Amino acid sequence: MQLRTPKRDRTIFVFLLDIKKTVDTLAAIGTPITVEDHIEAILDSLPEDYDYFITFVTSKLDAYTVEDIEALLLAQE
Repeated sequence: MQLRTPKRDRTIFVFLLDIKKTVDTLAAIGTPITVEDHIEAILDSLPEDYDYFITFVTSKLDAYTVEDIEALLLAQE
């Protein structure tokens, strides 16, 4: 549930850091998530302002890494 928390008024950096903390916590307790689920959590939590970004990312044929998504979002902000 914490992975699906909307971005709201946080900066992209803080938003991504919060998701990363949750992902790391899940891994530490023995319930790691896949890269695809991590990326999905990021994209699903972005506000409507980022719809164009989500379309851009999901329309690419080659898969992005979490680091790629984070860098693109930070550059976009």
